[in-house]
Amino acid sequence: MRKYLNTLTLCLSLLIGLMAACTSNFDDINKNEYVFKDTEVEFLLPGVMKSTLDLVGGEMNTYMFLPYAHYAGGQQGVMPEFFYEQVWTDGWWRRWYVQVMKNLDEIERIHNVDNKYANRIAIARIWKNYAYSVMVSTYGMVPFEEALNAPDDIKDGIFNKFDNEELIYETILTDLKAQSDSLTINIDKDVFKNDPIYSGSNDNWIRFANSLRLKIAMRVSDAFPELAATHVNEIMNNDLPMIEDNMQNAVLDFGTIEENWSFIYSNAVNRNNLFLWPKMNHQFMVYLKSFKDPRTSVFADPAKKPFEFVDTLFSQATNAEVAVRYKVPYVGWPLARNYVLPDWDLDPNLNPLQSTERDNFADFNEDYLKQDMAFPIVTAAQVSFLKAEAVVRGWGAGQSAQENYLNGIAHSFAQHGIPSLAFDEYIEQDGVKWGTVSEGDLNFCGIVSSSVTEDPLEKIITQRWIADFNQGHDGWCLQKRTRRMIMSPHLLPSRNLALRYLDFPERVVYGADERNLNTKGYNGMLEVQGGDDMTTPIKISKSKDHLPAWEKYPAKWSWDFVHAYYGENVEDLDKAGVAYEIIK
Repeated sequence: MRKYLNTLTLCLSLLIGLMAACTSNFDDINKNEYVFKDTEVEFLLPGVMKSTLDLVGGEMNTYMFLPYAHYAGGQQGVMPEFFYEQVWTDGWWRRWYVQVMKNLDEIERIHNVDNKYANRIAIARIWKNYAYSVMVSTYGMVPFEEALNAPDDIKDGIFNKFDNEELIYETILTDLKAQSDSLTINIDKDVFKNDPIYSGSNDNWIRFANSLRLKIAMRVSDAFPELAATHVNEIMNNDLPMIEDNMQNAVLDFGTIEENWSFIYSNAVNRNNLFLWPKMNHQFMVYLKSFKDPRTSVFADPAKKPFEFVDTLFSQATNAEVAVRYKVPYVGWPLARNYVLPDWDLDPNLNPLQSTERDNFADFNEDYLKQDMAFPIVTAAQVSFLKAEAVVRGWGAGQSAQENYLNGIAHSFAQHGIPSLAFDEYIEQDGVKWGTVSEGDLNFCGIVSSSVTEDPLEKIITQRWIADFNQGHDGWCLQKRTRRMIMSPHLLPSRNLALRYLDFPERVVYGADERNLNTKGYNGMLEVQGGDDMTTPIKISKSKDHLPAWEKYPAKWSWDFVHAYYGENVEDLDKAGVAYEIIK
């Protein structure tokens, strides 16, 4: 990238790779007997994967992707308020090219001439395509074809030109097919021995490549429909092997050695940094409550001080409605806490969240906060939902949209250890069952709900969003490319945006070095993309024209998010073992 990157030496690139690769699975890699007996690819590629994980599943996930996807609330600072801090965006931009792309380029440069590394080069190329797919869907246009130019390659004073999104996606999809086709399963020696994902299974890397191609093609299904249809049909009509069960999921784990800790553990949990520590998002928890979702306790930990309120329930014993005081441990934190727009003229004294404190809101489950947190890249559930979406759009052969949809829910339940009986009950509910609708529940200020229409795409998107929990980048891209679900806007975004509200940003800004050192390339990007702001739409961004003018929306205070949490009857509290008090 930038001028200074063009002068980086191979020594620096190798050093970065070694530092990451000799950490763990990353902990186990430094114990592997092959590390000092094999090739640079065994050093560099695990390090590249760890560097990618630190970005997609670490810092960017915590600061930006989780609140953008409406998975997290309760964080503080300008980034969860949908703006940015230049020092962080500069660092991320630099690391994408120095620690990820530069090292992948070195792997290919060193080993591409030797056929005995063909499989491992193909795996490196697959990972490079994954990394660029994250970049282009995060930033929009990025330097791609000339991203790692040497000084002698610079033309017309442009260090690196920004390539348009369609070219990047087309190249990625074509290359994923090529690498999947080139991988050979039955070669014992050409195996990625220090593989932190699949432990050297070339068969699973083929499945990952095909599944990733489907995922990326569906991501551009509205932006570039012909491109998407070509690849989706080729994958599904030929029944190419994909991730079909949870044993084949592509998952990267952080480590228990300190340098390999997850970012959320290292910077929030270990330091008790409430500034970063995420709470469960309010709208996400409203959906889980409406669906009586058994994954609630898998995704969330109960609030330290559960939300207490007085509800109106029916008593079968007295055959009358009664006022009942009880506590709900799974309430989510809205992006703007209890703030609402003054235009709504709502009485603040009646705000259901008026007297809440931080400990009244549910935390992320401890599994998402631990040192060696597991971060999925592609899962069987995700693949099934992608297939379902493709069939609804008229693409691909095989099972029906409904069958794929149900498979997606089943895979997600199995992934999280939810018993099959709970699955059978879950899929019979209105709004979940294919062809049904549900009224859902309102959020605390009554502007959005968990209702689900007859639209099959809305059902698929809703269930995939839930299943993708903690995969912030995927959840964010799903929302901005479809906008089938009406997400509650941030009602108090950063004043730097000069906006009264924002559903979520469209993109992340580039590092400042692009403006300063690659000025001509940067200005060329501006002419095509139209801007470098958080709100600048990129090609996959769906139009926002259908969204309400929120200041004119008929808001109202609502207790739906907790009302009848355990059921409509007092006796349901008894069945759930919940302590309560009947108010005389």
